[in-house]
Amino acid sequence: AQFARTPPTPRPPSPPRYATGAALVRATAGAPSTFDVHAADAEGEAQTYGGDKVAGGMTTATGAVSNATIIDIGDGLYSAALTPVVAGSYALDVTINGKSVRDSPFAVQVLPGPTSPSHCVANGRGLIEATAGEPAAFLVTPKDSFGNSRLLDVEDAFSVALARRRPGGASLEWQAAPVTDLLNGSYGVTYTAFTAGAYLVKVQLGGMNIMGSPYQVS
Repeated sequence: AQFARTPPTPRPPSPPRYATGAALVRATAGAPSTFDVHAADAEGEAQTYGGDKVAGGMTTATGAVSNATIIDIGDGLYSAALTPVVAGSYALDVTINGKSVRDSPFAVQVLPGPTSPSHCVANGRGLIEATAGEPAAFLVTPKDSFGNSRLLDVEDAFSVALARRRPGGASLEWQAAPVTDLLNGSYGVTYTAFTAGAYLVKVQLGGMNIMGSPYQVS
């Protein structure tokens, strides 16, 4: 005799554990970014108690890591905060009791922070020596306070000026030099010293000297 097979009992769907918040998409280096984690009970209903082991950590392809600080609100909601310092593309994995929440890992873009004058750098022969009557040049690269290069679509108003050094501490007469956005993350500066001698070249942003400014040029 043939017996009908009893179909297997379908497995219940996984509880809808999920995360919400702007930090699941974008963050800024050095600025706290938050998101919420929502737990569910075994029946898939929104959980009304805490006590779960919730974790959130994100990494880049280059190995930069940023782990979240988790606060248990006590009603099934967990508040998470991240403060990455390295700009770049991250994968953020959010877990509850070792299991990833819905849509995890999340693709998060960490943007550079505001430009920091003391972390901006300049380089080029024009910061070391120049020939009277001939153009001298150098580059300025904006950075945030963590050393991240700034975005290409962010324009910083750098100012550059040079002055010939005078004996006896006489006051300097500063001559402005043009600054050009090269649209590649750097700014180009070209100046001409018409008289031989020792000069100072200052590079500033918002009235503050960048790293190494003023430079001594001979």
